[in-house]
Amino acid sequence: MGLIAAATQAKKQLLYASYPITPASDILHELARHETLGVKVFQAEDEIAAMCAVIGAAYGGAFAATG
Repeated sequence: MGLIAAATQAKKQLLYASYPITPASDILHELARHETLGVKVFQAEDEIAAMCAVIGAAYGGAFAATG
């Protein structure tokens, strides 16, 4: 919920990219439920892809985070 609040305060769309692995999977699943709040999630094929997606999203102006 903190990520959603921070993105809202920054007036940016939240992108959370992650490779599904315990315990980060729970964060990915929870954020996926909040699409109506402007949250986008990306399930990457590995940790490197998740980090690359976050860097690209940040350069594109999104509030980007990864686990």
